[in-house]
Amino acid sequence: MSDHAVPRRDVWIPSCLPFVGFGILYYLISPIFVLKFLADDNDLLNVAKRYLDASYFDGYYLLDVIVIGVSFVLGYRLAAAVTRPRHSILDCGSYQASYALWLAASFSMLILYYALTAHAAGAVWFTGYTTYNILVLGPLSTCVFLSVWFINYFSDRWSRLVYFLLFAFCSMLLLGWGSRMYVVMSSMALMLGLVSKNAWLLRSPRFYGVLAGFFLLMVGVGVLREGGRDFSTQAMTAIFFAEPLFTSISGSLFLEFSGGRPMDGVPVDLYASLIHFIP
Repeated sequence: MSDHAVPRRDVWIPSCLPFVGFGILYYLISPIFVLKFLADDNDLLNVAKRYLDASYFDGYYLLDVIVIGVSFVLGYRLAAAVTRPRHSILDCGSYQASYALWLAASFSMLILYYALTAHAAGAVWFTGYTTYNILVLGPLSTCVFLSVWFINYFSDRWSRLVYFLLFAFCSMLLLGWGSRMYVVMSSMALMLGLVSKNAWLLRSPRFYGVLAGFFLLMVGVGVLREGGRDFSTQAMTAIFFAEPLFTSISGSLFLEFSGGRPMDGVPVDLYASLIHFIP
């Protein structure tokens, strides 16, 4: 494709509400049932009872869940009502094929530098959490997100292929060191970019089969990361629900040591969360 800008085709942008709904069910609702029905029969999940008990999931907790869900939906609807899709001058950059390839070459050198630096720092490939190092995982996590951003942004097929290979390389390194979260999140962004331009995939059984296979792979990596070799239903269920259950522990400890839910602290906590979310 030439470097001259061409009119951008309209794409279908999936709504974020189904993803938020899944997040609420997974992170906020499922721990209630996991702690009650699954924790006693599983060593990994039962560890949560040292820090968390059923009294945490009281009426105030359910009120928090309702407020979070309603606030997001209202904010989303309000933003959708006052904004309209429009062309941007940045759209022209997505059609610059030669620029995209030059940028990919520079980006690949940066990724290679981070990989060699990690190796020089003592990180051993494919050893799970035994060599967990945020100074190693942080830059590579950023690279895996950026590679997906470039895949979704540029239109040239060869450029997108190069960035996909860089994404696969970074994902392989991160999974080898036991880090799944950033691979899953970046893969979701990659999937959304693919679906937005190929809405017919939502009617393809093969597409959902690939998603199921990817899901099982991530759970399997979690089993290996814990040092286990048991891929039974119980082990994989424990890995799947450990994430929201242990996240609930962080939430309960935050409320315990921050003095609960003071109404006069809402603006301060909100601003602090917003500021700390910025990299």
